Formats: sequence, C-alpha cells, structure tokens
Amino acid sequence: VMFKGATVLVVDDISLNRELLIDYLERHNLNVIEAENGKIALGMALGRIPDIILMDISMPVMDGMEAAKIIKEHPDTSHIPVFAISATASTQMQSQIDSLFDVYLQKPVGRIELIKELVRYLDGAKSEGTSKPAGLSGSGETMVSHQEAPSGMDRAGLLAKLCDMESDWLRIRHTMTIN
Repeated sequence: VMFKGATVLVVDDISLNRELLIDYLERHNLNVIEAENGKIALGMALGRIPDIILMDISMPVMDGMEAAKIIKEHPDTSHIPVFAISATASTQMQSQIDSLFDVYLQKPVGRIELIKELVRYLDGAKSEGTSKPAGLSGSGETMVSHQEAPSGMDRAGLLAKLCDMESDWLRIRHTMTIN
C-alpha cells in the first residue's frame, strides 16, 4: 500500500525504535516527523497537525498517556488518531489505553500489522497503486503453505511477519553483542 504523503508523528524516547518505525513508514510514502517524549510531541502535534500519531507509553519528561490525554482534549488535535505502541501494558493500564488511544500495537510492531491499522485510519490517503510486502514471492508462499499458521494469522500474514523480522534483524544486528 502506498499512501498519498500523509504525515505521521512518531514519538518514542528510544531513537532506534523511532528509526525502525520511520523506515516502515517511509517505505509507504508517508511523511514522518519525530519526537523523543510526550512534551515535544504536544508542540509538534499542535504546530504541524499530523494525520496520525504513533506514541510510546513509557517515556521521560511526559509519558504517552498524559500526552495522549492532552492531545485528545485539545480542540485542534482531538480528531487525530493516536496509536499506543508499547512493549508492555498491564491489565490495569489496558482500560486507560482503551480510553485514550485509538489503536494499541505491542512492540515489536510488524510492518504489516502497522500498515493494516494505518489503512483503517488513512483510507482517503491511499494511492491507487498497491504493492506486496517485500519478500512475498511465489516460492516463499509455497513453502509457507505447507506449514500451519498460528491461530488468527493467515499464511501470507505469517510470511510477511517473518520477512519483516528478517529485515529488522539485518538492520539492527550491528548494535547487539552476543556472548
């Protein structure tokens, strides 16, 4: 799926997380702006009025919950869909997440999962041309078709997730030390 240049604000205190999301988004013709905490995100949301905000929950200075609450209460930004993106969300936090955010995505976020949600909220911003996710080839589909997909995931979705994981690994492996 290629979008018509909608703007996405990516908010995360970890620069590598922002870089991965930006890479995903730019592959689909989305303009990206970024912030490292909720306080900076508020200023950017009010100044730039993005089409979507992807926000981590746990951040210094101002966390994602507080920032999302202010964004949703402000008349200039209340219409902007805000996606929570977090590695962990306790059962206690889930009701707050449900009330403040339009979508909750658990880290690590797969590109296909993210794009499916963006399509739901940026439907008018899609361009006519669509593309298969990188790595979906006939031979790969045949290979996966002989395997059982996990519950709730179709074979094509499973293959796309595996391709995303490989792409992410190739990108970040140099930052890790394995003993």
